[in-house]
Amino acid sequence: MKKFTFGLDTVLDYKNQVLSNLQMEHGKIIAEMNHQENIMKDLKDRYEKLRIEFNDKKLYGMTIMEARTFQLYLSQIENQIKAQEKKLEEVKKREEKKRREVVESKTESAAIEKLREKKKTQYDAKVKKSEELFIEEFVSNSTSTIERPASNCQ
Repeated sequence: MKKFTFGLDTVLDYKNQVLSNLQMEHGKIIAEMNHQENIMKDLKDRYEKLRIEFNDKKLYGMTIMEARTFQLYLSQIENQIKAQEKKLEEVKKREEKKRREVVESKTESAAIEKLREKKKTQYDAKVKKSEELFIEEFVSNSTSTIERPASNCQ
């Protein structure tokens, strides 16, 4: 019998390549999201340190100019945090969308792979049946050749 071939192998290869590309894109988005989260953490840490410093200085006294500078700087950091939150939300939405694409692509590839395995199992069963028939026929022919009476040539 001829070697097993699956008609959708090229489609399966293409789907696996698409899946691989989507996974790489998803990984890049996750790295970007982690970077944005680190920026957010740094901004919040800086804000908290500055707020603590401002409160400490208020207890010991400061000029109006110093207080105004602290307030402006705190306000600026708050605005940066809000802007960063928007960026982070946008990246999270992109990540979620890409994750759904990866899952969909995995499902498509898995369905084709399952079909391939089913066809391979059917092919293997046919090959086994064919081999069994061949062996059975071979044994049958061998037995009939052995059992045939020899002619007396005297």
